[in-house]
Amino acid sequence: FEELWDNGIEAADMMKDIEEGVDFADIEVIPNPRAGIAKAQSIISSARKEVSILVSSANALRRQVQMGGLQFLKNASEQQGAKVRLLVPDENENDGQRLSTILEEVKIQCPQVNVRTMEKGLHTRITIVLADRKECTIIELRDDTKDISYSAAGLSTYSNSKSTVSSYVSIFETFWKQTELYEKLKLHDKMQKEFINVA
Repeated sequence: FEELWDNGIEAADMMKDIEEGVDFADIEVIPNPRAGIAKAQSIISSARKEVSILVSSANALRRQVQMGGLQFLKNASEQQGAKVRLLVPDENENDGQRLSTILEEVKIQCPQVNVRTMEKGLHTRITIVLADRKECTIIELRDDTKDISYSAAGLSTYSNSKSTVSSYVSIFETFWKQTELYEKLKLHDKMQKEFINVA
């Protein structure tokens, strides 16, 4: 009882929040990696407009491909009609499998998913999964050398708080735009080299 009492919310504070129209949000810490990954898959399945995912590493994407995680992206893009974007760090796999091979597999299985790679220096130690800009699940990367996602993942958090979700949306959009600028810069550099060679 004492613990419940200490963790409870004052009735007067709750009534004040309701009167002021404060938005109540669910924030959940998920210590079990299986439950965290299941929560991420659940919000992807519930998305109707947009799914944005920033993957912690190329190895994390490889693990998801192996465990059938692409089916959730395929369903979101084809059956649910959601716009799906996937950001993956550009890096070589520890076991020698190239990122390009994994990305080809993604494009074959999920042709409507928009995939971009970002520079090695921009990668994070978390996977961000955003659904409809209303929900997010953040999964920490504990050990990237593991072959199974459940062994590689650590703590996860889920939130539908507007401020939390909009902050992660901003992070994703910043990385997304940066990769677009980087691609344009590489194309410009290639065209410049070709012009010099022709000249």
